[in-house]
Amino acid sequence: MGLLDNGEYFVGLLCPSRGVSVNHDKLFTPASNTKILTSWFSLNTLGEDYEFYSEYSVYDRTLYLRCRGNPLLHTQDIQTLIDQARLPWGLEGVTLDTGYLNPESRPPGWCLDDVGEGYAPVVSDVCFNLNRVDVERRGQTVVMDPQNNYFKISVNQSAPKPLIRGRRVEVPTSRFVSGGRTSFSYPSPPRFLLEYTAETLRSRGLSNGRLRLALGRLRGTPTPFAVKSMGEVLRTLNKHSENIVAELLLLHSGKKLGAESLGESLRKLHGELEKRSITRVRLYDGSGLSRYNLVSPEALVKVLGWLQDNSVFLESLPVGSVDGTLSKRLDKRVRAKTGSLQGVRALSGYADGECFSIIVNHCVDADAAVRLIDEFVMERLLT
Repeated sequence: MGLLDNGEYFVGLLCPSRGVSVNHDKLFTPASNTKILTSWFSLNTLGEDYEFYSEYSVYDRTLYLRCRGNPLLHTQDIQTLIDQARLPWGLEGVTLDTGYLNPESRPPGWCLDDVGEGYAPVVSDVCFNLNRVDVERRGQTVVMDPQNNYFKISVNQSAPKPLIRGRRVEVPTSRFVSGGRTSFSYPSPPRFLLEYTAETLRSRGLSNGRLRLALGRLRGTPTPFAVKSMGEVLRTLNKHSENIVAELLLLHSGKKLGAESLGESLRKLHGELEKRSITRVRLYDGSGLSRYNLVSPEALVKVLGWLQDNSVFLESLPVGSVDGTLSKRLDKRVRAKTGSLQGVRALSGYADGECFSIIVNHCVDADAAVRLIDEFVMERLLT
């Protein structure tokens, strides 16, 4: 039974070059195909050459950090800063400025069951290591990445998901059955960044005592560090479907247009789409994790058409059987964004360079839905 013959699913599909159209103008829950709209909004508003960066200064024996909503601030950036910035010995404190963006920690429609999961981190002006810790079990040892002394990990056979209680984290035994690797998101990104920075400063011998950790305004002359290109950010967003990167991109783009909140940023995005005659879109976040989002295959195909010659966007998409979320699916003639939520599977992008969008809602057997989508692409769009 093919995708279009399966009455179990609600299917929306459009590929203009192949003359295939099924429910193309109906509204569907798009899952991470939402990131296509966020990518377009960012490229259209900020531009291909836009750079994201963080700042630091040293003033009165205090290291000041301002993240500026940098989506890709990682542990290596902090280590490089401390190793190369010629910081003075005898630092007494670290102060973090979190006043650049104004995010909602959990956008509307994010499921409470996802709290603590690595794919649903707290959205904050501070995005440090994607606001999660990866955990790997090596024999009887549990190893964290980034390594830190902030969290204490235990493995719990009865835990249904990662449970964070202050600094203690219980990870379900079931998460290590295949692959031996999982992740959890921490509830306070600013606190974790402060603690990690202080720990690194002490390990480098730049402090001779307990450091004073605080939130406050940056003082002194700021110097940029951890500069990230739009291409780097979009590749992380789309190849690996990182939800927090999408939320920060949406906020950065909205801020460029004068927005000061998630709601205002979404209104700016809707407004830009409406200027181009896309009106039947309802978005509540930038990542697609929200259950409230509604998008049609037709809208996605239009946006994909606008981006068809944009090399920065094209290079950010997973390539079939090569990388990202398509590394084990399809073949290299397909560049497309995947999407998945409970009961939702989606795939939108380019097959042999031609735009297409497939969204399946109400699928009980998600694996079967993916197989049917892939069969349709290979048999109907690539032959």
